[in-house]
Amino acid sequence: MPESNQPEFNQIKPDELLRELQSLRERVAQIESDNQDLRIALDTTTQHGDTIEQQLHETNEQLAAEISERKLAQATLESILEMVTEDKHDLEIMVETMAEHGDTVEYQLYSDAVDFMRRSEEQFRAIAEATPIIMMIGHLPDGLITYANSTCTQTLGVAPQAIRGRKLQEFYCDPDDEKHLAAILAEHGYVKNYEMRIKKGDESIIWVAASLHALILSGHSTYLSTFYDITARKQAELALQVSENLLREQAEVLESLVARRTQELQSTEAELRSLFEAMTDTILVYNQQGVCLKVAQTNSSRLALFSNRVLTSVRDIFTPALAEIHIKLIQQALTQQQSLTIEYCQEFSDRLAPFNHQSNRTNTEVWLAATVSPLSEDQVIWVERDISDRKKAEAELKAAKEAAEIANRAKSQFLANMSHELRTPLNAILGFSQLMLDDHSLTSTQLENLKIIETSGEHLLSLINDVLEMSKIESGKVVLNEFNFDLHGLLDRLKDMLNLKAESKGLTLDFIQVNEIPRYVIGDEVKLSQVLINLLSNALKFTQVGGVTLTVEALPIAPIQAPNQTSSQIRSDISNHLVHLLFRVEDTGIGISKTEIPTIFDAFIQSQSGRKSQEGSGLGLTISRKFVELMGGEIRAESALGQGSVFSFDIELLSGDVILPKILEDEVLIESDVALGDNNALNLRILLAEDNVVNQKVALRMLHKLGFSADVAMDGEQVLTALERQVYDLILMDVQMPNLDGIETTKCIYERFPAGDRPIIVALTAHAMQEERERCLAAGMSNHLSKPVRLEELQRILEQCVGLVGK
Repeated sequence: MPESNQPEFNQIKPDELLRELQSLRERVAQIESDNQDLRIALDTTTQHGDTIEQQLHETNEQLAAEISERKLAQATLESILEMVTEDKHDLEIMVETMAEHGDTVEYQLYSDAVDFMRRSEEQFRAIAEATPIIMMIGHLPDGLITYANSTCTQTLGVAPQAIRGRKLQEFYCDPDDEKHLAAILAEHGYVKNYEMRIKKGDESIIWVAASLHALILSGHSTYLSTFYDITARKQAELALQVSENLLREQAEVLESLVARRTQELQSTEAELRSLFEAMTDTILVYNQQGVCLKVAQTNSSRLALFSNRVLTSVRDIFTPALAEIHIKLIQQALTQQQSLTIEYCQEFSDRLAPFNHQSNRTNTEVWLAATVSPLSEDQVIWVERDISDRKKAEAELKAAKEAAEIANRAKSQFLANMSHELRTPLNAILGFSQLMLDDHSLTSTQLENLKIIETSGEHLLSLINDVLEMSKIESGKVVLNEFNFDLHGLLDRLKDMLNLKAESKGLTLDFIQVNEIPRYVIGDEVKLSQVLINLLSNALKFTQVGGVTLTVEALPIAPIQAPNQTSSQIRSDISNHLVHLLFRVEDTGIGISKTEIPTIFDAFIQSQSGRKSQEGSGLGLTISRKFVELMGGEIRAESALGQGSVFSFDIELLSGDVILPKILEDEVLIESDVALGDNNALNLRILLAEDNVVNQKVALRMLHKLGFSADVAMDGEQVLTALERQVYDLILMDVQMPNLDGIETTKCIYERFPAGDRPIIVALTAHAMQEERERCLAAGMSNHLSKPVRLEELQRILEQCVGLVGK
């Protein structure tokens, strides 16, 4: 029974029922038309899916999931089509029933039709919402959207209410797409697989494959549009295109590279040919048996020996002995798989008769240097060069070196003899000058003459010392003799030594210490003293007004980088005992021009003012620079004409009072002031061994002046005889004596007398070379005095001996 709010069937007017039935017939016809359009859309979508599936399969198998979604959408549309078909069949049955039964069933048919339409719409909507493809329905021709499925809203990121009422073309990225789609739709009634870009709600862009179908729904021109997201495929295609472009570019680059490499290879081959043509080496390829496989066309003078001899064995070229040498070297290089070199002399008789005519040398041998390198497991490349000229040059060089060594030894012997011969008379000149200058009975004129004699003798001695020192420097025999010494005492002695000269010229001589300068240091006192004497003497020599200042400054020690903690600790400990000292000699003298400063440290070079003074050898600054460099420092000069000069250098020394405290105590005892007037109480017994009568007189008078007396021996044999008769505390031993010299005499003393009975032996020698001093000390002598003997040096030696004998 119908519900109460619905009209009774017999209350409906026949004409209204007919109109409704007519409307139903039109709806059925419309459904059939729609069904046809849906079939077209379905076919298009199917084709669309197949095409995309094929494209995605070709570009990237990873897009198979999208194809599955597309098939699901296809199944959805087929369900819609099936539903519409079934509905159409039901409507046809209803129409036939109505025609048979007339008015009695018209109302029921009407009700069923209404219900059918409602169910069809619900099924269509459910299927459309479930499909993974963007689906929109709208009006034509304005494109106004009336329906969009959930996939559309989710994919585009736009709410349903925001989509409905908008035009489809608003989502197009390219305005031209609207024209193209309209033209295709007008021509064919549908569009399928049109690839285009659409905008999402956030303005981002995706690629889609679009299909449009024109429909007549409820008498209105309508479109059904589907968009399948092909962004992943497009990205894959783009990546593929990029890869193809990259491959194409790489192929082009490779082709260009190959062409360039080919050109370079051709150029290299041409260069190699030119190189081979210019080479004087012989280049051969041998196999393991010594058969020549290839001959490079070089400019070798020996090339004729191997020309046209490819596949010829060395046994057919050289004598058996030389051929065997070749084969053994080849096999050794192949066994070790490394290059071998050999130099050998080949006599012309080592070649077999057919090849003897190849050489045009006037001599009968040739020296060759061969390098044998493996090319493969059974082939080597043999490169040999004629080194006869080099061998000749080496022989000449060896002969020249031997001659130079002989000349150098002769020079050294000459210098040693010159030193000895010059120092022997100087010993008398300077010795008696020093003694006579203390004679108060002499007149002022006599004293002035003696002073001139002493000054000239000192100048001559300085020249001799400079020449000897430069000779040692040039021969590389100068070494550091480092020991503990009193730096403050050295500076005091230097000031006392040079103060008289400064006062005689009316100059001031100041020694300044900046920061805390340690008293005791480890270093070469003699070389440091000589450098300072050279610099201070030059400053006093070329200064007429004002003065000279020596500044000694302690500088901070730079940190030492060490590779590890242990090494760092060791270096830190060393740094704690290092003293970085800057020595600066400044004068107010005449100065040096800027053009002369770069050369003043060169040997035998003097500044213009030095040449005018006609003093010196031009070696003082050269020796000073060498000594400073030997001590690890660098000497510098700053000067300007008329403004004075500054010479400075810095060196690092070890702090002696930290490292050698016991040695310092001994030295303090030895160097303590000893009153020479008390020496007779010690009964210091001295033996003077000297064969030169003049030198005997000089030494005896110096000893007498210092309060000592001595016995005299003329040679070593007399020394040994004297020791048998009497015990001596000190022997002043001349090194160069007849019969038995000082060195041999000292060795005999060490052999004959035990340690407690041996006297202190001090060498007296006119040889000032360092080697002579070392030779004396090695023989057992305790100290060394160079002739001419200075009174103050003899006094220092005697003070040390008094201290030792007193102990």
